[in-house]
Amino acid sequence: MPGTTRCSVYKREFPAFIDFALASDNRLLTCFIDVRVNDYLIGKGPPTLSIAAYIYPFIYVGEDTFDYAASHGPEAARTYEGREGVLFLAPSLTTVVEALWMTEFWDVQRTGDAVKVLAPYKELIERSYRDKFTEENLALLDRPLDEFETVISKGAVARAAETGGRIAVGDDLPMLITDANLLRPYYEGPGVGISYETDAPLLPPPVPGAEDPEQPPVTTGEEDGSSGSVPVPGEEDQPDGGGGGAGP
Repeated sequence: MPGTTRCSVYKREFPAFIDFALASDNRLLTCFIDVRVNDYLIGKGPPTLSIAAYIYPFIYVGEDTFDYAASHGPEAARTYEGREGVLFLAPSLTTVVEALWMTEFWDVQRTGDAVKVLAPYKELIERSYRDKFTEENLALLDRPLDEFETVISKGAVARAAETGGRIAVGDDLPMLITDANLLRPYYEGPGVGISYETDAPLLPPPVPGAEDPEQPPVTTGEEDGSSGSVPVPGEEDQPDGGGGGAGP
């Protein structure tokens, strides 16, 4: 949604199930964007979400590093605001913040009556790494939306069967929660171990100018069958959303 990008810096802390120590000066510049949800391909949740769309890790060594990190923030707004896509979500990269983190953004585009989903880095892969992939592999980077939805649905079933409903294979790992309304049970649950009574995580910062009238987002019109309006695609090199994780 346009005009909703805002950034803040947080200490990075892992959930209990990740046995990895970090120095106390590890920080994450995190930029949040509000999104309007047309459909949940897996699970369910509210009609709008505040998500961590851009994360820049850095080591805090003084005020200059804060300024340097903050200079990366506007890239999130330029890249994502006013665009429609399929968002892959996981819990935040730090338990200091109760939020969902966007691990990938697949662009949704309309060409005539066809609506398709494009993989991140598609143009970069085709331009610089074509010789490393078969034509069949390359075709997976650009798929009709209905076909993409089928693949995602089958993948969710296969994942649940493999992991026993957990976030990955392992009896000591948290159960996968696919309801975006239920982040707190994940944070408080076994394997994460956050106490809201003694050390509650922060919520995303408020939207700048939240009291101003809401502007309608740009869409393909796929959700209501109309022709919609198509955003101009951004550069193929998206900001690094990370990789992995499992969420709605």
